[in-house]
Amino acid sequence: MRGSLRTIAGIGTARLGVLAAVAVMSVVGLPFAFQAVADGHSVAWLVGLAVGVVLALQTALVALLLLTRADLGRLRAAASAPRDTAGEAARSEGGQQDRRLLEGLRRATMPRADLKALIKRDNDRTGLDTARQVQATVNLFGMLDFRAEVPPLGGWAASPDVMLHLVQTLLDERPACVVECGSGSSTLFLALTARQHDLPVRIVALEHDPAYAAQTRALLARHGVADLAEVRTAELTATGLAEQPTPWYDVSALDGLEEIGLLFVDGPPESLGDGARYPAFPLLRDRLAQRCTVIMDDFRRPAEKQAAERWLALAPEFTLERVPFQKGAGILRRG
Repeated sequence: MRGSLRTIAGIGTARLGVLAAVAVMSVVGLPFAFQAVADGHSVAWLVGLAVGVVLALQTALVALLLLTRADLGRLRAAASAPRDTAGEAARSEGGQQDRRLLEGLRRATMPRADLKALIKRDNDRTGLDTARQVQATVNLFGMLDFRAEVPPLGGWAASPDVMLHLVQTLLDERPACVVECGSGSSTLFLALTARQHDLPVRIVALEHDPAYAAQTRALLARHGVADLAEVRTAELTATGLAEQPTPWYDVSALDGLEEIGLLFVDGPPESLGDGARYPAFPLLRDRLAQRCTVIMDDFRRPAEKQAAERWLALAPEFTLERVPFQKGAGILRRG
């Protein structure tokens, strides 16, 4: 019973408040009908019965309006899904509201001991991830010299751990050309690495948003590395790839890019649709150096994992490593 109440409570306190008010009205109205029957008042009986029936129907109508089909479907799915698939069901729906609802339902119906263990694991993971991000940030700022303010890492920007790996890969492999799908803090960190270590590398970032491209160029200028990284504004257009209908950066922005030894895929945004980042590999494949590394950010998302698997099918000579960074990363290497 308590589990059922908690499940319904996940739909929203405001909805239940309205529903409860109408239900109380119905409960109050129905006794009038029964009292009228007991007293033998035919008119009162009819009025009381009408009031009770109308309010009962009103309760049912409000319930249907408040508990929408989507809500009822989610409740049925959560109640019938095995505990180990509830998380996958939430992810497949895509909406954060649905994920929170199903996660709340799952936790509300868990035995107390299991819930305590889950909370402890969540806290341990959060603490461990925080420590890792702090360590990665300390390493980054110890490796590079900064002349101005650095935008916060994480969120829309790359997390400190993947940024550190990106910088270390540039130092270790020293490619002739680096290409980024998306621009921002990572463009700055790559350019600062090239300056501090005097690397003869060409750094080019593709950016579909003109305002954000200008912002990245200004960031590079403030740090004195505008000459070491180029931000190319490339609008999102149809690619012509039959297997992937989502748009990608205009291929005219790829002119002159050859022997790419490091490719960082952190765009376009996933809002374009599933597989939005897939075109990076088939459209840049012939421009990659024989020895190269491709880093796919946000690898915790199913779409990015699927894109990487499709890349491997196109080029089986690559290997794929899955790295548990904050947002996950898929790293493909050849040579």
